[in-house]
This record gives sequence, C-alpha cells and structure tokens, in this order.
Amino acid sequence: MRSNTSCSRRSVFGPAANRFLRPLAAAFAIVLLAACGPSEEAKAPRKAFIERVQPADFYAAEVAFDELYSKNYDLAFLRTDYGKPLSALALKRNPEGGGYTLVYSILSPDPEVGWQKLTASLDDDFAAQVLRAVELKLHRNVTLSTQARKPDRREGDLWVFQRLADGKVAAALIAFDRTIGNPEATEFIDELIGGLRELPRVDPEEREELLVKLDRLASRIALNEEPQPDEKK
Repeated sequence: MRSNTSCSRRSVFGPAANRFLRPLAAAFAIVLLAACGPSEEAKAPRKAFIERVQPADFYAAEVAFDELYSKNYDLAFLRTDYGKPLSALALKRNPEGGGYTLVYSILSPDPEVGWQKLTASLDDDFAAQVLRAVELKLHRNVTLSTQARKPDRREGDLWVFQRLADGKVAAALIAFDRTIGNPEATEFIDELIGGLRELPRVDPEEREELLVKLDRLASRIALNEEPQPDEKK
C-alpha cells in the first residue's frame, strides 16, 4: 500500500510548477557556465607593441643625440619626437669591472643648457635581471619590420638598442600609438623603463625600495616571456 507521505517528485512539483522552474534552471546553468569559463581578458590575444627593426634604423635615430649610444652602452632607450631628441636612458658595464652605470640624459629646452646627465650605480645581479627582461621582451611577441623606419615620421617614438652576450645586437622601435590601451606596454615602458629613469633622481632613503620593486618587475617580465616547455626545441 503506497504511503501518503511519499516524497516523490510528482507529489511535490506539479506540471505548472515544472513549466515555471525549467526556464529558471536553464538560465542558472548558462550563468554558471559563463562564470566557470575563461574570461574575455584571458581569451584575448596578446597585442605586440614592439617592432623589431634593423640596427641601421637605430643608428639613424641616434645621430641626433649627444653621443652614439650603440657604441658605448649595452642597452639604450632613445626617445624622439618627429626625429628630434628628447631623452636617453642607457646602461653599460663599468670598464674596470664590478657593476654597471645607468645614465639618464635629458635635453633641456634651453639651448645654453643642452644635455643634462644623471647617473646611478647598479650591481651586477640587478643589471643582469634588467638586461634579461629586455632581451626576452625584444624576442617574444614582436612584429618584424619589412621596411626602413625613419626617425622623423612620428611623435613619441622609443628606439631600443641592446648588445647581446653572443656579440650580436638587437634593435627595436616602440611607436607611441601602439602602446595605448596595452597593459603589457604600460608595464614595460611606464613601470620598468620609467622606474629606471627615476633611479638617478630618487632620494637615497627611497632608492632601496625602488630597486626591490624594479627587480621584482624585471623578474616577472622575464618569467612571462620565457619560452614554455612545449616551445623549446
């Protein structure tokens, strides 16, 4: 004999209730799948903002500066505005050995003042981390130039030169319009390069904190650009 207290689905939910609950269940499933699936940001492909150019293009840009950075430095960032020099940030190993020297040069709007140079000393480990981060950045997720790039064509160009450990050199161009709205460009240009510019000007008591911040940032950039195991030969 069937009990009157049976908790069967039929006795609890009638046909009308089922018609009401089914659309709600379907809507809940859609929301759940959307929440569990990859975000739109994760799906979005990385946007390359660095264009690899010929070293000759960099040489053409640096002639307007106060010195030839490609000959005297291991790493250089030159900022130009329609071909006119604005500033330079460069890194070189000390000739006597032991550490590196960071040089930040700014062209004063006053012709009588000319170039103003600020310097900071860096230890080998920190400099190596920065050089590694830049090297990986110049070789990963970049576009390749198919024609010569002129330094007098655009506003706010950033020219990059690096002398590599194997004796080869790498040159690149970062156009301002390609960095807009790109988080990776913000991290590399504003945070890393911008932070390096601050080193010669920061107060001594704040220098160590900035060095730690930049070291972690360079480490993160290098880690993000390291080839994955399935990419290595």
